Amino acid sequence: MESVDNYPDFVKDMNAVLQHVDCEWLNGAPPDYTLSNELYLKERLKVHMRGSLPDKVNNLIKNWERELSYKTNVTEWKTVVPTFRISVNGGAWLTIPDLLKIGAYNAFIGDSEFYCASRVSDPRQSHKIFRTALGSGFGWECLETYSELPTIVFKWRHWGNVTGEFKCPMRNGRDVQVSPIGNRVEIFGISKILVNKNFQIVEMENYFRPDQMMEQIIKGSTDQSC
Repeated sequence: MESVDNYPDFVKDMNAVLQHVDCEWLNGAPPDYTLSNELYLKERLKVHMRGSLPDKVNNLIKNWERELSYKTNVTEWKTVVPTFRISVNGGAWLTIPDLLKIGAYNAFIGDSEFYCASRVSDPRQSHKIFRTALGSGFGWECLETYSELPTIVFKWRHWGNVTGEFKCPMRNGRDVQVSPIGNRVEIFGISKILVNKNFQIVEMENYFRPDQMMEQIIKGSTDQSC
């Protein structure tokens, strides 16, 4: 196994980019990931050997998500190349400008039955919807890898608990509004990334069922639309 010291900070430490305090952050300062980190460390299913490929991927994707969601100056993104592109479930390729315009949640979920991305034009609003609902943190982990560099295929898990109100537009034109009842949200997916020699992501493909997340959020609720 090659030493992890040969790689950049974003594959060594899951919170590496949060130390980039001089960057342009969405809210003026690095975001607080305390709750998500605590959830991850407490409930993760896998503890990978430091420097192993799953460990590197785990740190890389966590840091990529932080940059995607909160670094507003793309020239300060360290985890991807400038020509980075991404697709979800075989859909159209999206570039960095596309992601900045629509936001991470809209890119990944799209127009599902209980969340309609095309009716949420402001990326900040999409973040607010899910950060409110999943107020105790939303953990993410790389479970295992299936291929080696430079093209890495891996399985992942994303989970949390519904502790706040969930309110958003649905595909049918109405809105869903759900009071928190402590539902468990847990989804799994498969992704494929191509990385360069600096372990920066060149492109990413993701496969999972977005509706599963919303179905779990509203499960058991008696107030589901308005």
